[in-house]
Amino acid sequence: MSTEIAFDFRGLQQAIEFGDTESQLGLYADSAEVWVFESSQTARPMQVLRGKSSIRQWVDSMSSPLLEYTVAKMEMTRDNLNCEVRYRYPDDSELACNIRAHVSRGQITHETITFTGSRSPGDER
Repeated sequence: MSTEIAFDFRGLQQAIEFGDTESQLGLYADSAEVWVFESSQTARPMQVLRGKSSIRQWVDSMSSPLLEYTVAKMEMTRDNLNCEVRYRYPDDSELACNIRAHVSRGQITHETITFTGSRSPGDER
């Protein structure tokens, strides 16, 4: 019998697509670290988020009821998650990010987000 806690990657997908910040944050370890990159600047992260409080602020800043969120290409191995999230704006422009995360005991402990697409993170919505 396995004592390993499974990661709820379908729950993550639903939390992102429905803008459920609380469910999304519940999938991160208390001490999780998230590195945020732009595809043109991969040498150094543009932001490093440490702990759920910082991650919450960032998720809230990236959330808007005006945006449509789609999770694509999600794959999970034993302790790694890879997926792409697409943000569609009301003017039909898009921003996409590739997410790579390490999972331990059913929670994300380290995540790297790399933005690609026509808009830059933080552009007015």
